[in-house]
Amino acid sequence: MFKDFKQLSEESKKVGLSRNEKADVQSALVSFMKNNPTQTPGGTHQHWRKRHFLGFYPPTLSRTAPAIFILILIFGGGVSFAAEGSLPGSVLYPIKVGVNEEVRAVLTLSEENKARWDAERAKRRLEEAEVLASRGKLDKQTAADINIRLETHTSETKKHIEKFRNEKKLEAAAEVSSDLESSLSTHTNILKKLAKKYAEDEEAHDIILSAGASAQDMADSRADFEDELSSKNENGAMKEAANSQFALSKRTIAEVKALLEKNKTALDSEAIAAATADIALAENMHAVGKSELDAGTYTNAFISFQKSLRIAKEAKVFLKARRTFKIRLGLDSLQRSNRGGDKTAETQINTGQNSTLSGELEPNESDEEDRSEIGITEQEETKNSADARHDDENEQEAEDSNTKKDDAHINGSVQGGTAMESSHTEFKTKENGELKLDLE
Repeated sequence: MFKDFKQLSEESKKVGLSRNEKADVQSALVSFMKNNPTQTPGGTHQHWRKRHFLGFYPPTLSRTAPAIFILILIFGGGVSFAAEGSLPGSVLYPIKVGVNEEVRAVLTLSEENKARWDAERAKRRLEEAEVLASRGKLDKQTAADINIRLETHTSETKKHIEKFRNEKKLEAAAEVSSDLESSLSTHTNILKKLAKKYAEDEEAHDIILSAGASAQDMADSRADFEDELSSKNENGAMKEAANSQFALSKRTIAEVKALLEKNKTALDSEAIAAATADIALAENMHAVGKSELDAGTYTNAFISFQKSLRIAKEAKVFLKARRTFKIRLGLDSLQRSNRGGDKTAETQINTGQNSTLSGELEPNESDEEDRSEIGITEQEETKNSADARHDDENEQEAEDSNTKKDDAHINGSVQGGTAMESSHTEFKTKENGELKLDLE
């Protein structure tokens, strides 16, 4: 445990903020303390007494203990929680990216989970860009800052993947590559449509270009790893990897089905048809993988489950974006390739069953809808739309507990030595304009 604290202390020294960011953090902390005063001096003293560790600090932490516990106070308190919903430009954003995310990176133990967390951070940056673009607030400077962070996260993920390759951990390399490929491709597609809709093509250009190139790199890497895996002999490790992807694919498909069912009243018939078609494709590929798993061809099963996962994840993100941003989403080349080689997919797309994926904007969207901030209730909003948002807030109850292991970066519930799994985040807004995160 002391070793973990020492590592946190050393890593915390590397977390640097600019002068303006430091001023923003100070302002945010002062504001939070004013709005959240302690109950009584006695209560506060007793609160601290309960948290002493055997009445002393570890000798090796004597100099760094104050800094560490300040981090823990921020990390485990309301400021950290509020910062999780912040966007670039907010006074809390430096805490989100410079404290919350960096501390979580330090506390993430395994190489695989570190890779997943870097990939998750890349997805976060794209989601932030989407929300800003939907509000018409993605200016050039903010876009440039997001792009720098995005490229850093994708670069770090690629380093992990290359390390997996060198260590012959091809299953992990293929898994992380596939996940990042799907995430980058899907969110780039969403951002592209939002930028066009809100006339921010120029501002979003570099982000779209960077994320699209990285998505293609990940697709190429993933294909290479799958080829290498195909040349290997079936073994226990491959069987374990295939079984793991089987469970994840099955769970993700169930999540998409539940999401569609909850939001049917808030979606039009075309969006429902598109999601239904994608679910059918994912289930079809999952069934292929199950047959291969039962036959003992574990590598083929692993690859099939990966494909099923990509389709299901894309369907899930598309559903949320369709409902939240009110845009149609076309398949890009990578997403078409995920559905390529499957006659069912070609038939459904060519016959129009997937017609919402036309890449066009809604023909009946009003100017009022275009001007409205995402997620903010309008006075004339129907009960069905309100129910859809309520369902969204409770969606994580349907998630498997395995997808929640990394909630600790918000509430400080990390247990020492526990490997942290990457969580999926969905952006939603509150009425005060800050961003709220749903951890799934």
